[in-house]
Amino acid sequence: MGRNKILIRRIANERSRQSTFVKRKHGLIKKAMELSILCGCEIVLTVVLGDKSDTYSSSDARRILARAKEAGVTQTKLCNDDYPKLYGDKSTVDGAGMAMTSKASPLKRSGRKEK
Repeated sequence: MGRNKILIRRIANERSRQSTFVKRKHGLIKKAMELSILCGCEIVLTVVLGDKSDTYSSSDARRILARAKEAGVTQTKLCNDDYPKLYGDKSTVDGAGMAMTSKASPLKRSGRKEK
């Protein structure tokens, strides 16, 4: 059985938000490492929250950033406002509220009637 979709918006509960942040940060760093290893690309990733920051770099971060600034390197810059355009209208970005899940039973999703 697959995972439930969540509505992408700020989590109101501070404890839940902190827990989600830690888990997703570790997942993001793991994905960056895997992408670098599998594809041979160079990655610099910095996550900042409050007065703390975590940085992952596949090699020397300064060298990678200097190379990215060079002429001829194509850059694609994205921000949170790009999320609906990239991932569709099903997920929305909202500044308030909690992450919500949709829990429809497999029968309801398939259109069959429950007994």
